[in-house]
Amino acid sequence: MTGGGFGGCTINLVAAAAVPEFKRKVTAEYSSRTGLTPEIYVSPASEGAQRMDLAENKLRHDRNLPMSFHELNKVPHRRFNPLLREWVVVSPHRTQRPWQGKVEKLQAPPAVTYDPTCYLCPGNQVNT
Repeated sequence: MTGGGFGGCTINLVAAAAVPEFKRKVTAEYSSRTGLTPEIYVSPASEGAQRMDLAENKLRHDRNLPMSFHELNKVPHRRFNPLLREWVVVSPHRTQRPWQGKVEKLQAPPAVTYDPTCYLCPGNQVNT
């Protein structure tokens, strides 16, 4: 299980040749225990987040961005952290994954009851 906001997912390292059989077994077992069909995403491993030495990369001082703001919210890319003077790899596509967790219904607040002695209730008079 993960604790990174995946909504109760598991991350499994499986050899590429074994993926079809792994998916078949996980689907069968999960479905028999829960009555639900799991969604399985296959993704190749990558380097992931990493620090990059500022000396290896030149910081661009011009205002021309290599990609649009729309792409910055969709495509993994590097950003410079000026406080630590290092490059950080950002994976914004994480937020685009479908949420499959439980959604609770909001309860209506309790209704206020009429109090004949309350001067704030409609129809009552203020006693001075």
